Amino acid sequence: MTGAGTAPGGSPDQASEADPFEGPKLLLDGARENIHELELQCQAFVESCRCTPVTELDRETGDNLCKIRIVQTIPGRLRVIASNGLNNLRHSLDQAVNAAAVELGATKRDSYFPFAPDAGAIDGEIRRKCRRVPSEIIRLIKAFQPYGGGDDLLYAMSRISGPNKHQLVLKLNINVPNILVESSDRNPLIIKGPCDFVHSWDSTKQELQLARVHPGGSFHYDGKVSMPLFVSLGDSEITSGEPAPALLDTLAGKVHGIVRALEAETRRLVEARAVGGLRSAWEGNHVAEAQVPRVGRQRNGRSRAIAGLHRGSSRAGLRGKPRPAGRDGPTGGEVAAAAPRSAEAWCAGKEEGPAAGIKAAWYANFIIAKLYD
Repeated sequence: MTGAGTAPGGSPDQASEADPFEGPKLLLDGARENIHELELQCQAFVESCRCTPVTELDRETGDNLCKIRIVQTIPGRLRVIASNGLNNLRHSLDQAVNAAAVELGATKRDSYFPFAPDAGAIDGEIRRKCRRVPSEIIRLIKAFQPYGGGDDLLYAMSRISGPNKHQLVLKLNINVPNILVESSDRNPLIIKGPCDFVHSWDSTKQELQLARVHPGGSFHYDGKVSMPLFVSLGDSEITSGEPAPALLDTLAGKVHGIVRALEAETRRLVEARAVGGLRSAWEGNHVAEAQVPRVGRQRNGRSRAIAGLHRGSSRAGLRGKPRPAGRDGPTGGEVAAAAPRSAEAWCAGKEEGPAAGIKAAWYANFIIAKLYD
């Protein structure tokens, strides 16, 4: 799915007519595939890791530092998979914002999901990146707090998938509290003289320090050390404390929720505009009918009503929409597209009197009342 992770530019025609949010959903599916592959690859790498005992001299204190070192390095392939997953998640949000904007009247796909270092900077990011996004969608986006001090994990994703995403860092880490040093008669732990146990992990060197042996002391151990290793993402405290696949899975859940919320709010606004547009047309027809002189009213009444319905549909900025899953009857978009044609057909061959136009508008309003009132 790496190819799907493109910038949000392009024309509205690129979106699926059947589902305007198909692109964001496909990117999210691609991210989940990346996460699954990353989990398998990370597990295979951790199982291949081998420990090597190392003793180093601390020249400042004269102490001997007894360590266990992991000599295997993280394969570059893991970084590629993790980067693909992050990019798919980030682009899913960008495309969801554009899908919402286009469905609600935007003519270009040049918006981005906004992120900011803190709450005070988010409005500036929105002005730069969401110029064509309706205010209702903006309010929804801000409710997810995509900034530092809000949703820190979401903001961390923007940082590690930003301009330097090609420099994504993966590190080998360890769950220090669960380290187990096994001792037995065959493999005893022999300590003589002054010695301090220090379980300290250095992810850069991939070393676990077991003990600091002071001058005159000794430390000997040939047994097994159980180290719960895992591959982590990035350098920050927010991302480095748990396995990369688990972290990305948590992020995928957040992105999924945001995309679904944007889709639901967009549908609500689309249908509300359809209803509002048709009601405006219906009310306008009453005014138009009252203003039409009786002379020549036969044709003017009907033609103005039909024209008003067409204007109302156009004003709503809608195309015909598919029926949402689990719902009977047409959506507001289908009403907006069909009502003018239906009203015109209803009047065809009927009376040419002043009531004909009002009946055409009444027909559309009747559909609205049945669906939404």
